[in-house]
Amino acid sequence: MCPGFHVCVLPLGEDIGSDVLEIIAANIQAQLSLPVNILPAGPLPEQAYHPARRQFNALAVLEHIRQTHVPDQTKVLGVMKADLFIPILTYVFGEAQLGNRCALVSLYRLQHMRDGSPAPLPLFFQRAAKLGVHELLHTFNIIHCDQEDCIMRFIQDLDAVDAQDLVLCRYCSAFLAEHLQH
Repeated sequence: MCPGFHVCVLPLGEDIGSDVLEIIAANIQAQLSLPVNILPAGPLPEQAYHPARRQFNALAVLEHIRQTHVPDQTKVLGVMKADLFIPILTYVFGEAQLGNRCALVSLYRLQHMRDGSPAPLPLFFQRAAKLGVHELLHTFNIIHCDQEDCIMRFIQDLDAVDAQDLVLCRYCSAFLAEHLQH
């Protein structure tokens, strides 16, 4: 295991409940067996906001996170309530830098059901935990997986998020273990 290696959860913006941050952190710690710290909230990066879309560019937010002053041995998961996009997609649930140290998840689309009604709180927490773990695992060089039972399977909509279990397949588990040993 990498000595001194740990994960930080960085809330971005106001009004992100400590309960959802603690659930994300606990699930990361359970999946990766690494210490997880929740940092004080930071501001949303204004330069990442796209007024015409009323969304934040996920790539610009990741760059903002990358520029935060945390040690190189730290992985950072940004958590925000605002909606995200990348230039080639209308929206994304999250984004990560493969093999780098930054990942991002948005809670915006996790809070509602397909019909627009509020999601039950336990379902919202499950969604946030799954996506937080999924995006963070990309920073450990784990790509999308084709195993149906793996949390690293490509997630294109909320139905896919809800159907997914919070487990790694044996292949992705082996890749993670190998990455953590180096």
